[in-house]
Amino acid sequence: MSGCERGASERLVRTVACAVVSVVLLCGCQRPDVHEYEPTLRARIAEPAAVVQAEPVAQQGVQERDWPEEPIGLAEAVEIAFANSPRLRAAAKSIRIAEEDIRIAGSAFWPQVSAAGNYNVLKNDINLGGGPVLENQFWQAELDLQWMLWDFGRSLGRYRQAEAGAEIARVSFLRFEQGLIYEVAEGYYGILRAQKAKTIALDGLRAAGLQLRTAKQLYAQDQVTRDDVLRAEVQVARYEQSVIRAGNAIKLALSGLNRSMGINVNWPTEVVDRTEEPEFGETLTWALEQAISHRPEFEQVQLGIALEQAGVGVAEAEYMPKLFVSSSLVHIEDRGQLSEDSALASLGIQVDLFAGGRRRAQVAQAEHKVSQSLDKARQVCDAISFEVKQAYLGIKDAEARLPVAEKALSAARENARLVQEKYASSLATATDVADAEAALTDSQEDYYRTLYDLMSAVERLYFAMGTNDAVHNVAYGGA
Repeated sequence: MSGCERGASERLVRTVACAVVSVVLLCGCQRPDVHEYEPTLRARIAEPAAVVQAEPVAQQGVQERDWPEEPIGLAEAVEIAFANSPRLRAAAKSIRIAEEDIRIAGSAFWPQVSAAGNYNVLKNDINLGGGPVLENQFWQAELDLQWMLWDFGRSLGRYRQAEAGAEIARVSFLRFEQGLIYEVAEGYYGILRAQKAKTIALDGLRAAGLQLRTAKQLYAQDQVTRDDVLRAEVQVARYEQSVIRAGNAIKLALSGLNRSMGINVNWPTEVVDRTEEPEFGETLTWALEQAISHRPEFEQVQLGIALEQAGVGVAEAEYMPKLFVSSSLVHIEDRGQLSEDSALASLGIQVDLFAGGRRRAQVAQAEHKVSQSLDKARQVCDAISFEVKQAYLGIKDAEARLPVAEKALSAARENARLVQEKYASSLATATDVADAEAALTDSQEDYYRTLYDLMSAVERLYFAMGTNDAVHNVAYGGA
């Protein structure tokens, strides 16, 4: 190689090296725009009056749904949650992460190729066995290939573990979806309970106001004492406090539902009222069979056992050798006349003769994990059975209490009407009126509490069976 050629070659190498270093430095120094997502994030916290629904940030094709402007039913609330919930999207990423684990484990079956280059500076030139002299400054480039032919199940076991892990992630995500549906339903019914409590408190406040006016009129006519007026004023104050508490409970319940749906917690969401009794006529045996067929954890624990069993195979394979082929291409060039290429190929076997007890401990550990997963599977099955039975008994309890509460409400209304008439005719005392109104309020609260307990219990059973993602439209009556 002539001096001009060597000089041109060195300048080209330096130019390429400088360009690579510049690109690396620029990429490393470039800072992300931390304010890119600020408008969308602000909209999730700001007061509704300040909220302007900005275009949602694009996330791999994800499009959020607009926040509700009209009263929504339960099914629509679930749809909004599925479209907007950041927790749901975060949970879905677990599946993608687990799928990448499969690709990572599968890479062990393919050849591994690497390249390296360096510039060496030595103290003296090197005499290559009586041949050419390698100058003390030289370039070296190397291309290596290594392919594991057989490792007696190590890579295959890890691949099977990754596959089981991905299936577990999918099953876990399904259960997360069902949990979100149940959470939205509980939030929805929580709003209805709070709204009904406020309606009852307002009714009581109106009745107490009428009683106060009546007491004042009778007191002006010297038909009752001052105590009756004071008693009526106390009743008005009590109901006013109940209205305030119920109003705050509604706001909190609305914020909880908004959070479950993945929208601004301060958004003035309105919901459609439901007062019809849900129908449920199935048996406990049917419910348990549904749980066996549909509960995601039932499949999840079986996958967990399979994952740990694959781990035993991986640990046992550590006693076996590894067979591999490798090859290398090396190019050396100095500033003088030397320009050498060499190639090397080999078929190798590697055996760990002694590992200080590590492999024996790994096998024992893997076997303990299998036993542990079996015990966890039994616990999960027991928990499923308990949750189904608890939810089923909750339905039966509410179904039995509802007609009793309805009968008591009807009697309390009639009693309050009669006592009011008697008081107007001076045949009843203010205490009688207060007691009758309190009984009516308690009966109303008890009836609607029982009604919404029944609705929640039906939803809880579908959740316990693992079927609420498929049948919630039926359970909610298509609301």
